[in-house]
Amino acid sequence: MGKKPRINLARRDNLLEKIKKTRELLYKQLDSKSINSKEVLQTSEELDKLILEYYRNTEINPKENEDI
Repeated sequence: MGKKPRINLARRDNLLEKIKKTRELLYKQLDSKSINSKEVLQTSEELDKLILEYYRNTEINPKENEDI
């Protein structure tokens, strides 16, 4: 079995930026005085999808993936 093809750096950086922004949005929603459970759940699910996409498209290497 060969190694998985590595994701190109631009795509990797784009995914990392999306993950960062989605995580920040989730934290902001959770810090809000009036938490909208539906919005929090949607944001959390989106964050999960982005993280899964990142790991599915990169070679699992803990040193490379410290940004997540």
